[in-house]
Amino acid sequence: MSEAETKEQNSEVLVLKNSRVEVEIDPRGAFVNRLVIDGQDVLYPRTLDNPTRGGLPVLGPTPGPVEGTGWGNLYSPQRMPSHGTDRLVDWTVSKQSADSITLSRFIGPSEFDFAGVKEYEIKLLGSGLQIVATITNHTDSPKEIGHALHPYLDAREGFSVETQELQPHFPLTPKKSVKLDGQGLSSVDFTIGANKYSMETDPGPVKWILWSDKPEDYVCIEPWYAGLGSGVLVSGESSSDFSVVIQKHPASSSQVS
Repeated sequence: MSEAETKEQNSEVLVLKNSRVEVEIDPRGAFVNRLVIDGQDVLYPRTLDNPTRGGLPVLGPTPGPVEGTGWGNLYSPQRMPSHGTDRLVDWTVSKQSADSITLSRFIGPSEFDFAGVKEYEIKLLGSGLQIVATITNHTDSPKEIGHALHPYLDAREGFSVETQELQPHFPLTPKKSVKLDGQGLSSVDFTIGANKYSMETDPGPVKWILWSDKPEDYVCIEPWYAGLGSGVLVSGESSSDFSVVIQKHPASSSQVS
């Protein structure tokens, strides 16, 4: 049986927990601060001492500047800070149940060429976590907008990737990002310590970004929906959904009984 708890820090922190999975969520920036499966940190924990590293930030309304689009003009310290404003603003808890929390926020023209709502559902699974971002366009014309996730996967117990397309790029060079075409690559398999995990996306991303400044502590494998003519194109008065699942493989060795 799952339970939802609330803990008090400098801001309200929400906790979802079942017998195997625990997730800590900060509505300020819609951060997943921690993801623990069978007692193992899958995400490098985000702390108040170092809030810009760790956890799982959501990036948008553009994850970064995109050449050849109007996004580059909007991407400035005044209009659009690094990785966008999603991770900086207060989100509203719009729905909450025993095994899920949905956060929402409005995105308007003062930030980006868009007017609508982004919802962010964080849901417990039996052996992991699902995040579904729903972007609703409230205008009467199609709008392109960016979305990405930036998971800091914990590498302190050892980290490796099993997905063939990613293996040539590991180990990562600190502070050097690698951009891979997301075409045909909708899931990534990786190992932390002795346990195997997967990250599955639906739909598959436009590109994957690999990055770390401290690969001995964490590795970032980021699904991005952002690119010239290939971001999240939302038709007028409609919505688009984007799902990411991070879960432990059934055959992994350690499991809390």
